[in-house]
This record gives sequence, structure tokens and C-alpha cells, in this order.
Amino acid sequence: MLNNFFSLAPEVVLILAVVSFASAIVSGVLGMIGGILLVVVGTFFMSIDAFLPIHAAVMLVCTLSRVLMAWKSLDLKVWLQFSWSNAIGTFFGTSLVVLVNQQLTFLFCNLFLLISTWIRMLTFNFKGGLAVLGALHGWLSGMIGSTGPIAMPTLIYRYQQSDYEKVVITHSSLMMNSHLFRMLSFGFLGVAYLELLPIIVVLGSCSLVGSLVGTKIRHKIPNQDLLLKYLKILISGLVVVNVTRTLML
Repeated sequence: MLNNFFSLAPEVVLILAVVSFASAIVSGVLGMIGGILLVVVGTFFMSIDAFLPIHAAVMLVCTLSRVLMAWKSLDLKVWLQFSWSNAIGTFFGTSLVVLVNQQLTFLFCNLFLLISTWIRMLTFNFKGGLAVLGALHGWLSGMIGSTGPIAMPTLIYRYQQSDYEKVVITHSSLMMNSHLFRMLSFGFLGVAYLELLPIIVVLGSCSLVGSLVGTKIRHKIPNQDLLLKYLKILISGLVVVNVTRTLML
């Protein structure tokens, strides 16, 4: 695990800060993809077991701030049905990050991120579906860090895109849960968050500002589908480069 902020080169910190800001804007506008972008870039510079605890804290700031800025759009019933199973699933997922071979975890993470970026996930709109979604979401989130595309189709189907604000904010609340539970799980498993506090403050501050910007411009982006398409291409390219670089080491 990375336990020393000052072991990172200044240019790496700057890159991660900029990406934290940009990914928060993306998440604020689209409700997803931003966390994936941060995971892919972060694992360029750190091992996956070192970066995921940091990612959990940064994305918790991002999603919590987004929910607080528009809390009236939160579907509390959905949030409650999702939460309890999400806590259980997240603990098992984070445990696997610590126990499983790091290269295998890294490859699984990048493969799933690539798949979830392009392939529409299943909807869980059946009796007990939100609890099932919560457990699956938590398990995968614990292992790969960002699983926004998993929950989004269920919410879009549920609201039929009639209330885009409710889709984004409720989805943010579900992601907020996963990031909080990831932090708690990693802490229980021995991650020294106090020693990671400097980098969390730097990246979290950038994420907070990005979240504010994303919320302000959410309804001012004329073609969100085109933005999403470009981001998918960018993330796919980064994943291919990241995996290729790792396999060649």
C-alpha cells in the first residue's frame, strides 16, 4: 500500500489532481463514467491495491457533494433498498483486492471497466432487484473501484428518463454508499487513511470543485450522448495502453 504522499512525484500529483477535477465534472453532468476515468488514470501511476482506497475517498467527496447540492431529487426508497446489501457486497469485494494476486485483480478491473463502458448492463426492476443490485454493485465496486454503469440502466428504466435530475442524484447516492463502504472496509483491512490524508485532501478538493462545476452545467450540455461517446473512446484507449504496458513489464 502507498503510505507516503511525498513518495509521489509532483507531476503525478498534478495529473491526478487535474483528472480528479475533470472526472467530477463528467460525473456531475452524466452521472457516471467519471469514476472509471479516475481509476484508469490512477492505476497508471500506482498499484491497484494502493490506489483504490484513495479513489474511494476522493469519489466519496464527489458523490456526497453532488447529492447534498440537489438532495430533493433523491429517491430515498431506492437508496434504502439498495444500501444494506451494498454494504455486505462491498466488504467481500474489498477483501478480494487484498487477498487476490494484484496483476489478476488489475487485469480483471480493466477488462470489466472496458466492458461496462460499452455494453449496457442489465436492469434489476423486479421484486428484490434493488437488493440484488446492491450486493453485486458492492462486490464489483470493492474490486474495481467504479461501477456506475451497472446501476444506471435500472434507474433510467425506473424513471423512463422523465426526471433526469432524479436519475443523476439517486445514482450518485448509490455510488456514495459504495465509496463510503469501500472506505470503511479498506480501513478495517488495515489501510492507514491518516497517512493518506494529504493526497486525499488534494484530490478530494479538486473533486469537490469539479462536482460544483458539473452540477452547474449539467443542463447546459447540448449533446450529452456525443460527450459520452468521446469519453468511452478515451477510456478504451487508456485501458488498452494501461494493460499493454503492464503485461510488457
